[in-house]
Amino acid sequence: MSVVMWAASKAGKQPIKRIRTLTMAVFCVLLYFFYAGSDSSWSSDSYNWARHRHFYPVDKSDMAHLPVWRPTPKIPRIQTKFATAAGHRDDTHWEICEMRRWEVKEAFEHAWKGYKKQAWGWDELMPVSGGHRNVFNGWGATLIDTLDTLWIMDMKDEFNEAVEHVAGLDFNNLTQPNINLFETNIRYLGGLLGAYDLSGEKILLRKATELGHMLYAAFDTSTRMPTLPFFNPDNARAGAQKPPFSVSSAGVGSLSMEFTRLAQLTGNMKFYDAIDRVKSFLFLSQETSKLPGMWPMSLQMGSIRQSGMSHFTIGAEADSLYEYLPKMYILLNGTDKQYETMWLRAAMTIEQNLLFKPMIPKPIDILFSGSLSIKGHLEPKMRSETGHLDCFAGGMFALGGRLFDIQRHVDVGTKLAQGCSWAYRQFPAGVMPEFLSFVPCESRDGPCKYNETLFEKAAKEIPEGIFSVRDPRYLLRPEAIESIFVAFRTTGKIGLQNVAWEMFTAIRDHTKTKYGNGQIKDVNDKESRLENIMEASEISLLMTSRHLLLWTKFTNIHHYQHRAFGYRKR
Repeated sequence: MSVVMWAASKAGKQPIKRIRTLTMAVFCVLLYFFYAGSDSSWSSDSYNWARHRHFYPVDKSDMAHLPVWRPTPKIPRIQTKFATAAGHRDDTHWEICEMRRWEVKEAFEHAWKGYKKQAWGWDELMPVSGGHRNVFNGWGATLIDTLDTLWIMDMKDEFNEAVEHVAGLDFNNLTQPNINLFETNIRYLGGLLGAYDLSGEKILLRKATELGHMLYAAFDTSTRMPTLPFFNPDNARAGAQKPPFSVSSAGVGSLSMEFTRLAQLTGNMKFYDAIDRVKSFLFLSQETSKLPGMWPMSLQMGSIRQSGMSHFTIGAEADSLYEYLPKMYILLNGTDKQYETMWLRAAMTIEQNLLFKPMIPKPIDILFSGSLSIKGHLEPKMRSETGHLDCFAGGMFALGGRLFDIQRHVDVGTKLAQGCSWAYRQFPAGVMPEFLSFVPCESRDGPCKYNETLFEKAAKEIPEGIFSVRDPRYLLRPEAIESIFVAFRTTGKIGLQNVAWEMFTAIRDHTKTKYGNGQIKDVNDKESRLENIMEASEISLLMTSRHLLLWTKFTNIHHYQHRAFGYRKR
């Protein structure tokens, strides 16, 4: 007998009104426990964005729905079979892995304790002086972006404590009037969804849904394109939002995974419809740019055709647009072929136009990514400067290569990943600067003899083989190690574990502070001063530690095929 029927039978001959009251009471209790999922004290937002009236609404009959194919395409295996690829491992190897795993966890625990003591609930820890700052709405960016790391590292007490804090958040309480839509999406919405997928903690999905309703209001414009880079809730309430004109390609192209996953988990198609409209714009505009197959760093949202001077890069302001393409294909289980088409177009164009082999004293087969500028009918201008953010490309190519069975792309990805790890080893601090440039070889495939005369105008007091360092800082970025991690998981090359370990120890030893880890001011100086900045875990040692924990343990608990595609945590 159901709870509702039992309540009705107990009511006996009482009036129907009482039966309805009991039924509603039981329903409310059940609903409460469904959303609670734990002892977390849940608090809803003071303004209900789920009921917010849009000024440019989309009729439900016109909404795009999650694609369904029969039969569903089969996603190829991404992760290599380690037992086959690496053979038997001796006890010494496993002892080393176990030791390294605990050292990684200790490094993370040090930073987490500093955050908890000095900055609990704030966006960022000030690692040198202690203290805190709010830079991303004041909702605790580091805390939310670190939830999945706490879970993976089996720090369940700390995880539950953090969830308690998240449960009480009101996303209408802002430290500034404008919300950075891109950052809020990848850090907060992505952080909540990733942690929910790992833990099943229902309150995290509840809070992600609340935030999703709020961010969905950013799409309430005459074109249904989101307001970028900033979303102003007051303007949304007043119907005063205007469609964007010129935006960074990463900004508009990096909402898809989070909104799609939210639609999958809630069944609310408005979230998917919002980003499907963006996808349609990207699909139609990709071949109209001055470099067909890529989008310019700054997209003109008023027209499908992209004109004027165009700068093409996979670095800052563009990176995650490309990164999300193969991941979206996986997230939708291969049912949207437009993501496959966009990725294959982009990969071919990037490979042919942006990748180069550096001229270095001891030639090794590595690659870096540069940028290309095209003005009018002038000859395209290639710039052989790479940034730390570009280092994500190794993992992207390796993943895409396995996904679409293109071994050449797996090889390209491995060479890109090893290029960034090579750059780490060249500097006294053992880490790579934010921006550095090279002399490119004439060919990526043939021999490349080192020519010292080409470096006569190179900057002094920098490592041999590097032409210049525009920004010598190390900002605790994880992209280089992440790509080594993906290359390892896709190829099974055990030697890459040692490469990552060298990178980790350099980061740990040269950035550690009393309270956490600080940014290195100059990687050319082994004793460089540390900046009092430790950004939220998306681009900090916290995320790097998460990747390294997975590095040092062969296990299906965090099987790459299922767990490593989580929301930009790119």
